[in-house]
Amino acid sequence: MEIFSDIAVFIGKPYTGTVTALEKMDAWVVPAERMLTPVKNHTDLALAVIRRLSACVLHYVGLVETLSLRSVEARLEHTLLCYAVWQDGELVVPRREWTTFDEMAVRLGTVRDVLSRAMKTLEAEGLLSVKNMSSC
Repeated sequence: MEIFSDIAVFIGKPYTGTVTALEKMDAWVVPAERMLTPVKNHTDLALAVIRRLSACVLHYVGLVETLSLRSVEARLEHTLLCYAVWQDGELVVPRREWTTFDEMAVRLGTVRDVLSRAMKTLEAEGLLSVKNMSSC
């Protein structure tokens, strides 16, 4: 389960981000007051919310650092390693049906052409072998 736009509840403004479902999903809409009242009345819940929002802040700090200090190649390498699994003695990154070049580029904070060049660079260096990408 993922929670998004919860910060809007606490600042009293609409959430300006965009969320796109990449797989079938169910979404719940919880009115702000239904969330605020229990948080005001239960310290443990308030602390849990603070922990979650703090984790989000740290995530975004890391994201800003990554986007500003790492090259697209480095971001691609890191992302691929995070999703890699061992199969028959080699690291393989299984491709989800919805993972397109454009979606990968967005996740890496770049555009399709730059991602393509980064992949070619990693292939030329012998660090990456791309197979079965026909549906991208």
